[in-house]
Amino acid sequence: MSTSQQSPIENLDDKTALRARVVELERENDLLKQAQRGHTEAEGGRQTSGTEGTPELGSLQDIYRAAPIGLCYFDTKLRYVFINEWLAAINGLSVEQHLGRSISDVLPDVAAGVEGQLRRVIETGEPVVGGTVEAETAAQPGVKKNFEHYYDAVRSADGAIEGVSCVVQDVTERKQAEEALRLAHEELEDRVRERTEELLAANKSVQASEERFALALEATSEGVWDWNIATGEVFCSPPWCKALGFDPSEVEPHIRFWNRLTHPEDMPRVTEALNAHFQGKTELFECEVRLRTKSGEYRWILDRGKVVARDEDGKPLRMVGVDVDITERRRAEQALRITQFAVDHNSDAIYWVRPDGRISYVNHAACQALGYSYQELVSLTVPDIDPDFPDDIWAAHFREVKEAGSMTLEAHHRTKSGRLFPVEILANYLAYDDQEYLCAYVRDVTQRKRAEEALSASETRFRTMFESSMIAIALSDEDGGFIETNPAFQKMF
Repeated sequence: MSTSQQSPIENLDDKTALRARVVELERENDLLKQAQRGHTEAEGGRQTSGTEGTPELGSLQDIYRAAPIGLCYFDTKLRYVFINEWLAAINGLSVEQHLGRSISDVLPDVAAGVEGQLRRVIETGEPVVGGTVEAETAAQPGVKKNFEHYYDAVRSADGAIEGVSCVVQDVTERKQAEEALRLAHEELEDRVRERTEELLAANKSVQASEERFALALEATSEGVWDWNIATGEVFCSPPWCKALGFDPSEVEPHIRFWNRLTHPEDMPRVTEALNAHFQGKTELFECEVRLRTKSGEYRWILDRGKVVARDEDGKPLRMVGVDVDITERRRAEQALRITQFAVDHNSDAIYWVRPDGRISYVNHAACQALGYSYQELVSLTVPDIDPDFPDDIWAAHFREVKEAGSMTLEAHHRTKSGRLFPVEILANYLAYDDQEYLCAYVRDVTQRKRAEEALSASETRFRTMFESSMIAIALSDEDGGFIETNPAFQKMF
């Protein structure tokens, strides 16, 4: 409704009707203030919850390059081991300027808070989900940015924590929309308090604030919901309905509508989380669920809320919250896990080697073949495990592979116990962000070598018997032509 239209109060003819209108306006104002308080509490609750492997990009380079979010990896000393271009650009440094440096060196303004969370992941092994940081970036000095992060422990095959993977998303625009909504609510409260004595002015103020509230809802990409638990009625912001493909008029304002959209496999988790919150076991309700859109596609949603009203017996009456679409984040995390799993569990041993011969990454097969742990292997150099490439020729070999692009060769690898075994190596030269590597696929060819030696010995025995036999022997082709004859046969002619 436009604020230029005639106020309903101006159409009232007598004092009785005016008093009735006053009561009605006071009730509406109370409802607006309750809605504002409930939403503010839920939004405040969101800030209290929070979510992030290997030390080499490997075949993850394409994924890192294409990901529209920040991806990085810290070792247990909180030093950057990997970082993608998106996040490096946000920090205002190149990828190589991050590697080997601590977050205190790169982002001193936020280091204290971030390092504490990273250490907690390393100490407990538990992820940090949805944590947020507000800070200026080197890329845009003087501009405050909001970032949401996911930290998760990266473990070796034996379960030891090797570092922390990190997914970072710029949520500045979302935070700005939330702040606009919060400010709109605060303004509404101020106007209601200031104009309580003059109901006509209060009515106009409420109408203006409602319009600002609607604009704020339109500006945010998140879903704002208000659930009357007693009746099952649910209000959901129109933009969120549209984000799921529904016109707001198609959405039944009841909890059963949203239950029908929830993936059946996720309902038990939702129910469990809700019951825990209703019983006061959790400060916030929080659950990642799949919601079915109008097209039938399922989207991953982070659903957060808080009970804001209870009866005298503590039974929950009203709950408000927000929904956030995290589908792209889930896909990026899943792609990283699948790709890394494929590399880690490849049947061939895989090594990433730097120009100076230092080994920077190995997979499980490499550790098993040589009998070293992951940490032991990445502390060695190629000459430590391959006697065919000592220090004095390694640099020349690296240049040779670099010029050729790729090369297949045979060598020998030495296990931790000192045993030597023959290997076939496919070495590929790769360069990324001014960093050079040899990616080597290594296969144990002991059995093949034994078979070749046995075949060679058999051929030698046959040749000896063929040449020394007193019996005339001739080998011919299909047409009767001689392929080979022995001396005895030759003497006959």
